[in-house]
Amino acid sequence: IIDTFIYTKRHIDDDACYVHNIRKLDIANMPKFSEIEDHISRLLDGRQLYIFNAKFDVYKMQQSASDDFKIKASSIDCLMSLASSKLSSYYRISLADACDRVGVECGGHRAASDTLASIRLYKALTAKSEGIDLA
Repeated sequence: IIDTFIYTKRHIDDDACYVHNIRKLDIANMPKFSEIEDHISRLLDGRQLYIFNAKFDVYKMQQSASDDFKIKASSIDCLMSLASSKLSSYYRISLADACDRVGVECGGHRAASDTLASIRLYKALTAKSEGIDLA
């Protein structure tokens, strides 16, 4: 498991700082994505991935990585799309809203806690699709 901030030289806008509770000072001495991309690549290799807002996260990883970085997952699916579909949401649903709608604990808007929240959400959504009503 990788649980770290990632350094970026890009501007972090005020809204993002507020939502994620991250300041430039918090990331000043953190690794660049390219410094840990080999480890990330090995962790993802051959796995079935569900990523909340997958298109955005995959884009950000590729944007931050070296040209050699490849995600070699067996599949990448968007948990946000799955949640929107299963919960009959006609708008972009947030992880917090999706978790709330199925009654599971959400994360603290940090990578590790949001990952655990995504796992709980996935389990709840797939249980719901198997006929277990969580609402």
